[in-house]
Amino acid sequence: MRKRNSWTWVWFLMTSLLLCTVALAAQGDFDDDGDVDRDDINILLAEIRSPGPHDQKFDVNGDGQVNRADARTIVGLCTRPRCAVGDTDRVPPVVTPPQDITLTAVTDTGTPASNAVIQAFLNSATAQDNVDGDLQPTNDAPAFFPLGTTPVTFSAKDKADNTGTAKANVTITAPLGASPRAIPDSGDAPLTVRFIPEFVTDNAVERFQWDFDGDGRFDRTDVIGLNQTFIYRVPGTYNVLLRVTDRNGKQTDGIVVVNVGNKPPEITAEANPSNGQIPLIVNFFASATDNEGVALYEWDFDGDGVFDSSSPTSGNASFTYTETGIFQASVRVTDRLGASATQSLPNTEVRPASPGTPSVTAAASPTSGDVELRVNFNATATDPDGQPFTNWEWDFEGDGVFDFSSSTSPRTSITYMAPGTFFARIRVTAADGDTAEDVIQIVARPKLSLSMSQDTIDPSIGESVSVRTVLGGDTRVSVIIENRSNALVKTLFPWGVRNAGTYDDNWSGLDDAGKQVKEGDYFAVLLSEVDGKVSRLDLRETTGGQRFNPPRTRLPTRFQPFADNPLSITFTLNRAAEVTAFMGRFRANTRLLTFFERKPLGRGSHTIVWNGVNGDGQLIHPPFRDSFLFGIFGFTLANNGVYVRSGAHVSSVSATPSILDPSGREPSTVTFDLTKDADVELVVVDAGTGGELTRIRYTGLSAGQNEIQWDGKTANGDFAAPGRYRLGLTAIDALGFRSITVYTVQRIYY
Repeated sequence: MRKRNSWTWVWFLMTSLLLCTVALAAQGDFDDDGDVDRDDINILLAEIRSPGPHDQKFDVNGDGQVNRADARTIVGLCTRPRCAVGDTDRVPPVVTPPQDITLTAVTDTGTPASNAVIQAFLNSATAQDNVDGDLQPTNDAPAFFPLGTTPVTFSAKDKADNTGTAKANVTITAPLGASPRAIPDSGDAPLTVRFIPEFVTDNAVERFQWDFDGDGRFDRTDVIGLNQTFIYRVPGTYNVLLRVTDRNGKQTDGIVVVNVGNKPPEITAEANPSNGQIPLIVNFFASATDNEGVALYEWDFDGDGVFDSSSPTSGNASFTYTETGIFQASVRVTDRLGASATQSLPNTEVRPASPGTPSVTAAASPTSGDVELRVNFNATATDPDGQPFTNWEWDFEGDGVFDFSSSTSPRTSITYMAPGTFFARIRVTAADGDTAEDVIQIVARPKLSLSMSQDTIDPSIGESVSVRTVLGGDTRVSVIIENRSNALVKTLFPWGVRNAGTYDDNWSGLDDAGKQVKEGDYFAVLLSEVDGKVSRLDLRETTGGQRFNPPRTRLPTRFQPFADNPLSITFTLNRAAEVTAFMGRFRANTRLLTFFERKPLGRGSHTIVWNGVNGDGQLIHPPFRDSFLFGIFGFTLANNGVYVRSGAHVSSVSATPSILDPSGREPSTVTFDLTKDADVELVVVDAGTGGELTRIRYTGLSAGQNEIQWDGKTANGDFAAPGRYRLGLTAIDALGFRSITVYTVQRIYY
């Protein structure tokens, strides 16, 4: 054997020790520079952020996954002091967000951030810095989470001002429940109320039950979801119940409160004669209408506040005035439920005068009618002393100003241009200067109409709607736009007097703050004020809700969702309407899936894409020798309604490749068209189980054709199991409007 050189042996030992040192430091030294430092951490973070699959050399902690836990582990392997590269800390903290959460809203519009589940979500985020250790992340969570998906950004900053961020989503789904609407929801009996069934459910509804009087018994049942009308004849507060039952037998109840008041009696009264010499015998006449019936009539003849006569059956009475003066007689009528009304009108004013004074009786034809109301006036007068009459005067409005005077005749006429109740007064003067007065009541009713130039507008292309109002007389009015909850959106014409005529007020879909309104249905209302009372001309109380069958495209006999051939149904609305659309079985009265339930939509064509799933998101097939049946109903909007098409919409959704292998490098690419700038929410559902895999919100997308990518993973970051999946896209614009969800399907296979 050859003898070994001593220097060779020393070199061998040193090299072996060096190789051992390198081998020990190799874990985490991804740039092979002999150190585990911040450069290696940055390489690992970049790998974690990449879509994968990942090289297992990055699995530092050996748990079989490459994620942020490995980033925390490598910090403990750093071989440089404080993991520094040079003297400057340039590495941001690693923020680990919580898992995405989905929960049901606690109100009709969303859930406050103070909710315990949301608080636990916000508090579960962590942050780790390679220099500063554990940090407490902050977040940009709103105070209130609306319906839909809201991304939350978690941030942490180290002492060197490096900031790390990560995001997680909070998805708020609409509460399962019924929320019927009542139009109107208050008024005096008899009150006619129209009820509209509104509810939220992910399944097919098979029965609607109504309890109108709150007695625990259902008064009406239907299977379509029709508007209902009920007349309340007895005052009270009614908790109106709507019960909705879906195809699985699950029930949800909703209540709307209707307040029915006891309207006081409406009184008509007069005194005859109202003037003449004492002793003056005056006959009083009073009649009243009341929903509950009249229980008592009472008269105060001299106006001193003390009622001098009463009768449970008749409002007629008489009284003899023996003193001269002006007495304001009044009548009080009480109904059987205790509501009362008192009238002290000019036409019950009595003027007994000294002997020898004249008397006069006013006459008019007609005494009531719609404005513009032309009335012919006349009067008769007598004088005990035979004195001729030298002056006839008329105060047509009863405002104390005499508008007409004649020395020969009381005959005249006038046209009342404004609605209201007027007490026209005649004053006659005899040759000796004595006078007499009488009053007659004239009722000029308002004559109003309201119409819309169109029922659907798209403000983005400059469309607007003209609200036409026709006034039969000079009337104090206001024209407003309300949403379906009767909340004021826009004042088109503020309170003021408009002369008789036709007026067009344009609305371009902006609210009072000048902002574009959210897509949906809105309603024009004409407010008017007559005799100090404000009335509403709201055609929702009398029109709308008429059912019809919208025309649709011819349906194929077969469709294959997973062969890029879903069932596409296009229906057309010739006017704005609320739409109910569902899929059922042809040979059985069974709904399988509800696409829309009384969803307001604008005039035009709309498309539903069905991928053969039921209300639980599961792929289904019709029973043997049966087939699917598509059903659709439209319910007309009220004649004062307009649908504002201002939201973002998606269409032409497709996913490639049709068969996805998530373990490969290429993700699924979902292509779609977007009508305007918006966010888009992707929901992936297992077509076998109906379970939701993930829900992702893509923000700030532009109008036009777009592409988004899905890596084939669940919300937990795991690869989806082989199977069939339904991908749904919903556009969400800046106003929170959520479009119709459009679906496509995709298979996953490894």
